[in-house]
Amino acid sequence: MLRFAAPLVAVVALLGHVACASPSSEGEGEGEGEGEGEGEGEGEGEGEGEGEPPPAVFFASVAVDGVSYRTFADGDCDVVEGRAGIGHRALLKINASLKNGDRSEVLLEPAAGRCGAVDVVSDAFVARLTAPDGEVVIERALETVGEFSVSVGATATLALSASSIIDVTDVAPGDYRLEFVPTGVRFGAVAPASTLVVIVNGLSCPASATICAEVCCPRGVACDLDNGGCQLPDLFVDERALLDTAEVQEARFSGDSCAILEGCVDSPGDRRLLRFSTTTPNGGNADLVMGKPVERPELFSFSDCHGHFHFDKYADYRLLADDGSVVARGHKQAFCLIDLNRREEDSRRSGQFFCSHDGSLPQGISKGWADTYGKHLDCQWVDITGVPAGTYTLEVHVNPQHIFDELDVMNNVARVRVEIPADPNACVPRPAGELCHNGEDDDCDGVVDNGCAAVEGADTCDNGFTIDGNGMVLGTIAANDLSSSAPSCGGAGGEFVVHFNVAADGIVYLSTYGSSIDTTLSVYRDTDCAPADEILCADDGCVDDGGTGGEHLLQLMTGGAYTAVVKAKNAGEGGEVQLKLNHAGCADARFLADAGDDADVTGDLAIGASRDSTAPSCLEGCEEGGRDELWYFATCPGSHDVVVTTCGDNPSTDGTRFDTMLELREGACLGRPVVDSCNDDVRSGQIRCSRSTAELRSDVGAGDGLWFALVDGCGVQATPPQGNGQYELHLSVDAR
Repeated sequence: MLRFAAPLVAVVALLGHVACASPSSEGEGEGEGEGEGEGEGEGEGEGEGEGEPPPAVFFASVAVDGVSYRTFADGDCDVVEGRAGIGHRALLKINASLKNGDRSEVLLEPAAGRCGAVDVVSDAFVARLTAPDGEVVIERALETVGEFSVSVGATATLALSASSIIDVTDVAPGDYRLEFVPTGVRFGAVAPASTLVVIVNGLSCPASATICAEVCCPRGVACDLDNGGCQLPDLFVDERALLDTAEVQEARFSGDSCAILEGCVDSPGDRRLLRFSTTTPNGGNADLVMGKPVERPELFSFSDCHGHFHFDKYADYRLLADDGSVVARGHKQAFCLIDLNRREEDSRRSGQFFCSHDGSLPQGISKGWADTYGKHLDCQWVDITGVPAGTYTLEVHVNPQHIFDELDVMNNVARVRVEIPADPNACVPRPAGELCHNGEDDDCDGVVDNGCAAVEGADTCDNGFTIDGNGMVLGTIAANDLSSSAPSCGGAGGEFVVHFNVAADGIVYLSTYGSSIDTTLSVYRDTDCAPADEILCADDGCVDDGGTGGEHLLQLMTGGAYTAVVKAKNAGEGGEVQLKLNHAGCADARFLADAGDDADVTGDLAIGASRDSTAPSCLEGCEEGGRDELWYFATCPGSHDVVVTTCGDNPSTDGTRFDTMLELREGACLGRPVVDSCNDDVRSGQIRCSRSTAELRSDVGAGDGLWFALVDGCGVQATPPQGNGQYELHLSVDAR
């Protein structure tokens, strides 16, 4: 569970020189050999090529072997001198080699060891662990045992003492920079530092647990020293398979596709995808046994779209820029875990885990076997639509929420470099200009449906205008038109009729804001506008909509055919009317507020009572995303200052008692995040509520809009700080 099965994949950046410790996922020896050899060759070549003397000393290679566990008592030397805490501690194990590029021999003579230990050199090297924000989390002197010498041009491995440890027990999970710095005390000037990126999980070992060969076995897990120690599975990502299969593809998605319904692309239409295969071998000492999906509802969910069970939250996908920022994110994937490829000769001859649509067969991965989720499958991608051309890092993290115990969780991340070419889906003007009534900017002039003429003649249900998907339709009602339908909310003049289809159960928003006359808006099931089929009718939705008397409807609708009727409210009145139609693409969001209204509601992210369907864009502030809920609301025309928060008036009694995150999204459940609306206030010792503020104004139609508030939990721990439970949600909307 808590150590490396192989050295951590790491890139080591040397100032003035380059050295890499980049082991493959297949073996420890290969990784160490590559790191040391590459460091020596490149370092020496650069120094000679520049024609200048290289630094006195520099690191030829550094590597992280993993994490081991030791138990420390109150009087132990490492405790007394502040290198470790009392009890079971997680210790980062490192090794390094030093190269002498100067013209004289480097000799380090030891002094007496502390606490009666062997003679050591204690003032020559420092290891420094730095967080992404630049904060130095740990700085520790490294001790070498006995005399250390390295002749000119030679490389020598540092003999680190047992006290050269980095205690990471209390370090929060995440990416850190680990630097190895020769000090000026011994070398006259600080030589170049070797830097690598490590993933520290900050996991402690409970006092009741078993320490087995320096590994912490979870409760109930056997320790068998003759068979590798803790009897646990150990999944890792096959980095070579990931690199070999990554490619950019274009795809088009309809509003009712599984990828839309399950949140794998951000919106319908043409999307750009970075596809890849994810192969996860089990290199541990035991099988990974997940059980039968029908018997494990806390782990598996049934996909109505795909027609079979999925194992939730198996892997996270991220695309990273060179500065470490997240450029694009793959939604948490749902896998069917099976024995697909036999990887080790001494493993069982035939697989024992399989998929079944009804969930009656046990799932898992046997030791020595691997599962592969091919790049041709749904959701096996990162949606990179709009990502600029360039070189990025693709990151795949298996078992990111530590749902099941492993021998090693620090080898669960693989990173490969990928090249993203220029995006052919960037806005390119349509040669024929705007394609009218689709609510999109086809001529790339920044104005939706610019120059489109109004639809005429759609004045009865028999000859109504039909649109497919989202749209914004401009129509006309003549002053002398007679009424052919009788909406329950009124309307004495003529009408404009639009037919539309709901592909799958989902939230639908309609409005007539932007019309030149006062209207009513009604919706009928099917296409004949029979009074008995009327399901919705609205009049005067917003008090202040510019004086036109526009309407809106916001409703969860089941799949099927519908008809919208925009009716002149007053007899003898005619003019242009505008109907906006927006499909949100989901059915499980909760209603928060009608247009212009404030709201105070309660929700529950209890494990088993809610889903984890998406992640906020500011997830990096948390260990992992917890359960989430989506709430939908509308705004009237114009701009609005919106505040949404999980913080109550009285922090000591309010209903949110766990760490939450908030984000606002536009138009769809998994739509575009509102700029700077994601918030995660994590403050130690306080209620970890969130507060998001934004100016909301839709760019389509009259400025009215459909919006979603995402409430997510920061982590899924059972004890504080928790990422699940009950919460309060407060919304306030003020027109500008």
